[in-house]
Amino acid sequence: MCCGGPLFSVLGIVFSSVGLSQIKRNPTQETGRGVAITGLVLSILGVVAALVLGIVFGTLGILGHHPMFWHRQWRF
Repeated sequence: MCCGGPLFSVLGIVFSSVGLSQIKRNPTQETGRGVAITGLVLSILGVVAALVLGIVFGTLGILGHHPMFWHRQWRF
C-alpha cells in the first residue's frame, strides 16, 4: 500500500493496454507484446491485492473498535 501502489497499478493497466493496442495495430514495427501482457497481469494483481488488503485491514480496524471484540485486544 505504500509508495503509491494502487496508483501505479492503475497506471500500469492503462499503459499496458495502450501498448497492446499499438502492437495490435502495427505488429511489424512494434514489439514487446510479452512485456505488455506481463505488465497488464502484474498491474491487475496489484489492484486486486490492494483491494483485498484494504478490505482485510479495514475490517480488522472496524472490528477492533467494536465492543464485542474489545476482549481480544492486546493489553500491556
